[in-house]
Amino acid sequence: MEKLIFYALSSPEKLDKIGAYLAQRIGRDLSRHRIGFVFIAVDAMDQLLVTCHSLHLFIESFLKVVQLVLESQDPELQILATKSFVKFAQIEEDTPAYHRSYDFFVDKFSSLCHNNNQNLETRKRLRIAGLIGIKGLIMKAVSNDMQVNIWSDSNMEKIIPSLLFNMNCDDFDELQSSSTNNDTVDGNANERRSSNHKPLLLDPTRPNYDSEASQPDIVATECLRELIHRAVFGHVQNILKPIIIHFNLHHFWETTSNNFAIETFKIIMYSIQPQHSFTVIQILMNHLDRVANDRSETNDIAKIENKIKVQTGIVNVLNEIISIPSDSIGPSVFGMINSLLQHLHDSINNVQTKFVDEEKQFQEAVINTLGEFTTNLPDYQKIETMIFIIEKAPPASCTSATEQQLQNIILKSLLKVTTKYKPVSMVQTFPPNLLNQLLTRALASDPRTRLTVQKIFHQLLDRHKNLPRLFKPITLTSPETMTIEKADRYDVNFMRKYGQDILSHIYQNIQIESNRKENFDSIFTTMALICVEMNSDEVLIDLLRLNFALQDLANVKTSHLNDSHRCYIHSVVAGFLYLFSHLKAIPAICAHVELVIKARSEQARYLLPEYCHMTSTFQAPLFKDSIKPASKTSKKSNESDGDKNVAEHQINNSDAKDSINSPSRQNSFENNLLPDELSFNKHVISEALQTTGHDVSALNTPFQSNCGIDSSMTRSISDLNAITLEIDSANSSPGLARKIPEQEINFNTFKEVLVNKFRDQKQDSKRRIDILNNFKNNKFEDLVDNYAKNKYLDIIKS
Repeated sequence: MEKLIFYALSSPEKLDKIGAYLAQRIGRDLSRHRIGFVFIAVDAMDQLLVTCHSLHLFIESFLKVVQLVLESQDPELQILATKSFVKFAQIEEDTPAYHRSYDFFVDKFSSLCHNNNQNLETRKRLRIAGLIGIKGLIMKAVSNDMQVNIWSDSNMEKIIPSLLFNMNCDDFDELQSSSTNNDTVDGNANERRSSNHKPLLLDPTRPNYDSEASQPDIVATECLRELIHRAVFGHVQNILKPIIIHFNLHHFWETTSNNFAIETFKIIMYSIQPQHSFTVIQILMNHLDRVANDRSETNDIAKIENKIKVQTGIVNVLNEIISIPSDSIGPSVFGMINSLLQHLHDSINNVQTKFVDEEKQFQEAVINTLGEFTTNLPDYQKIETMIFIIEKAPPASCTSATEQQLQNIILKSLLKVTTKYKPVSMVQTFPPNLLNQLLTRALASDPRTRLTVQKIFHQLLDRHKNLPRLFKPITLTSPETMTIEKADRYDVNFMRKYGQDILSHIYQNIQIESNRKENFDSIFTTMALICVEMNSDEVLIDLLRLNFALQDLANVKTSHLNDSHRCYIHSVVAGFLYLFSHLKAIPAICAHVELVIKARSEQARYLLPEYCHMTSTFQAPLFKDSIKPASKTSKKSNESDGDKNVAEHQINNSDAKDSINSPSRQNSFENNLLPDELSFNKHVISEALQTTGHDVSALNTPFQSNCGIDSSMTRSISDLNAITLEIDSANSSPGLARKIPEQEINFNTFKEVLVNKFRDQKQDSKRRIDILNNFKNNKFEDLVDNYAKNKYLDIIKS
């Protein structure tokens, strides 16, 4: 052998004749089944290949020999030929031959990947040989892609299915776990093999490719990683097309035990060059659109069910891989989001009774994918995405069941997006168009929609991760420790501009009859988060005004609320004031709140959040002076006022054990339904705040709901119809105490009351509208001038 190598090096022009002679000898030995001589000749050609420099004279004969050996039926010879080809693939050629074709090797190595030999050990080694041969082709293509075009569709349609078949193959699990002899081979092959030849390594530079040490799925995965990593932009489509076809044919999109589709595309996303990541996502989105179109064109029930499962599988894959590219997911962000929303819309419109569960799974998958889609987007683009999503929802006034379901699904998608957003400034988090859309849908007729909107507010308000501690109101246990920071001027200005509108919608929302316990808890959480995240005196005072307005709402006869509804409202107020007392830590407020809660726990536990959902178990009247609703016969009779008073007196003095009424009925109430000891006293809290230096002038102003006013209109956080306005800023002058404004009552006030005692309510309503339009449409300078003129006229008249 040394003489042959020396002769070849000294006379390189003889390489072609040497190669032709060795090829002739190997062909003759193969035909005569002299396997030992074949091993010797192939070994000689391998050594010549490694040592010689003029490869272009020797390669044609070498590849002819490899082809002859691969065509044999002996497994050991096929493995031997594969090893020789891999050695050849690792050598760089000086002068590539463009006329050379590797189509035979693509076909042969792909067929080896599907080998089904009865002996598991032999089958395993042959499949690994085919995989290593494919990797050799990949290495040859990388060294000179003009010479080996393995990226063509015809080659990829053979290579990719071979890799996927071995990646998902579990034929060798038992072989790997059992302690078999690693040197076991076929008996006939052992007899033919020379005693000087041991089992061959597939690649001596990579020991893990040893057929006894590696598994086909591991080698196939590494080959796919290498193939994906080497691909340029134009080759990505050629690789993914056969993968998608393979998954369609073998139903890999459907949920499997090993989630093969998800794991495969994770391998692709982690292996592909970063600048091509968005191409994978775009190709999957296009395939999702094609499946949806095929589904709409077919009437076969079985095919429709299969298409739904395929759609769900594709979306699940997108959900898992869409956040992997950390830099960018491509330029068409809104295009992809719009496509997913369109699939949601089609799913709701095309829902069939037989596939309700499948459709729900698909919808949940799309919702989760929309959330993951925005993970790597910058914050400003997440806000734009939220606006884009909510604008796709039907109007808040929609009445059909399909539109309401679509609105609820889109809001759930928006909620998923908000979980990926980290709020910093309320001004940036709530642009006017987003805030208006949310407030409009906060009063929707569907309680699920209202609950979802409140959850969206929770995610956008929660800057310091206090949400888990504020999920529901409590009064009998101490609140958990929370992270609280003083609100900056931007947040204060935001609440001055939009706070009244937000609180007004809360006031209206809590009155809706279809509210459930979850809705009341979510309303409390919203108020608590505003209190904690917008920690300023102005905001706290307005929240107190709202809570006392809610207490009055649940405590008056004119309210249309039933007993259970009133109990829920009282529990929300109790929970908020309990939280407020612990946050402010003013002894007088804490003592008053604790006193009322203690009284309720002893006399009316159904007014506390821990027991309000159990109102059906309380048999006694829930509120004082409650009476039975009049029956139809009693309504027809003309009972005298004296008889009514006697009946009321008898009912009020009856024993509680008689179960006079149930909590769910509609009662008649007097103006004050709760005794003073069960109600929170505004004056006590106001005096406690005033003694600690807080301005409580706004607290004494009645709360008014202004849901009809556009939230884009700039106004103070306090109502526009406050009794007096303090123009000077005492806070800016150190050492000066703030003057408590007093109500202006003069002769004209009494005269107005006497003269207009029975004025028409329509005129009063028109006057309020005129005042509102005046403040809404006129400029600030004009309002100041009008105020000065009116003040001057009042001085002249007096």
